[in-house]
Amino acid sequence: MSPSTTSTSKTTGPRNARAPNRKASTLNPDFELYDNAGRDAEQIHSHATGSATVADLDRWARRDAAGLLARHRFPEPPLDAPDLRPYLKALDEAATPVDAAVVTSAVLSASEAFVGALSDYLLAASHCYEHNAPSSADSPRTAAWRAASGLLASMGEAARAVETTLRQEYDTPARPGVHPGQKPPAPPPNPASGPTAPRR
Repeated sequence: MSPSTTSTSKTTGPRNARAPNRKASTLNPDFELYDNAGRDAEQIHSHATGSATVADLDRWARRDAAGLLARHRFPEPPLDAPDLRPYLKALDEAATPVDAAVVTSAVLSASEAFVGALSDYLLAASHCYEHNAPSSADSPRTAAWRAASGLLASMGEAARAVETTLRQEYDTPARPGVHPGQKPPAPPPNPASGPTAPRR
């Protein structure tokens, strides 16, 4: 190799190093990690657009709320929830829509308190968002309201499905004066098909 020849076998930086970004001075240093090597799609997109990943947001929020978290010890996740295995086993053996409706009703009753408490929490949390900002259709406060009401609405929809199933089985409309289990009276004969009166 001649002295004038420059070796290119040594690298002076990461293989995937990019040209300096004009936004680099304003970006969080964490973004420098998000090149294509060993990163998921969200991190690559974050590196390209200068936006934060969900993990970034969570990490930064926990860092800034470290004092609050130190004063309040939360239970280890997950929170206690109804054990659905007995219900799923019963559902597997349900032979009729009524059987399935009865099992579903039991699940709703068992989880009603938990879902209601979670809805109450989301509603309370919504009041902590945007203290001085008006609520718009896409604001965090409105989104939390929708989440809180959506939980209860989902429970209501499931309960209506059970009720509809049971009504279809037990509460079918009957003619006036007919009791459940009693056959309706036979219709009167059609005059056009009956015997004609004798001629005089």
